[in-house]
Amino acid sequence: MDKLTESLMKTGLTQHEAVLYQLLCAEGMLSGYEAAKLSGISRSNVYTALAGLADKGGANRIDGSVVKFVPVAPAEFCKNKLRSYEENLEYIKSHLDIKKISNNVYLTLRGRQNILDKAINMCDEASYRVYISCSGEIIRTLHSSLDDLVSRGLKLVILTESECKIPGAKCYLSQAQTGQIGLIADSHSVLTGDLGEGEDAAALYTDNPTLVDLFKKYLKNEIELIELKEKNQG
Repeated sequence: MDKLTESLMKTGLTQHEAVLYQLLCAEGMLSGYEAAKLSGISRSNVYTALAGLADKGGANRIDGSVVKFVPVAPAEFCKNKLRSYEENLEYIKSHLDIKKISNNVYLTLRGRQNILDKAINMCDEASYRVYISCSGEIIRTLHSSLDDLVSRGLKLVILTESECKIPGAKCYLSQAQTGQIGLIADSHSVLTGDLGEGEDAAALYTDNPTLVDLFKKYLKNEIELIELKEKNQG
């Protein structure tokens, strides 16, 4: 399955609806018969999918001797989906209460995107400082959130193996292992683990003071070794 079809399906479309939406965008206007002929989807499935696509805001129907369908412009389609999604999220946030769990828990995060999302949220919620040790590839992935930290006047310290391109951040050249990430926010919470491929990625998140303090000492020692090495080389 191609990336565009997969992305359209994430908006709530079925695979057939996603394929037909792309086809409508390319052709402009099609009958069910024409859509079936061009897509290779059976006529019975095409009519069902076109009706579903129209119900989900991806197409408009033109009634006549032959019923035809035209696509809703992609910009409008995306705007409508985003508005609906945001309204739904606001409803969820305002109607769900969560029981506060005690501090000092250790959360196991699995999946690369879940770990990256946690790292981004930690950066967004930080108030004073963030220290991060990871590869240049991960830094580039988190660039927007890290750049925002500096823009907000927070201290950002980066340990990575490649040149740092975030103005205002304090960067140290370190032999970071590919996929490894360590992040500490406000001396309050720690994220550490391996951003492997897909669901193989795993990381630990905690606000346990003991682990936070251990991680702070580890980074402090790492930075001191880097500074000493740079001084000797100089």
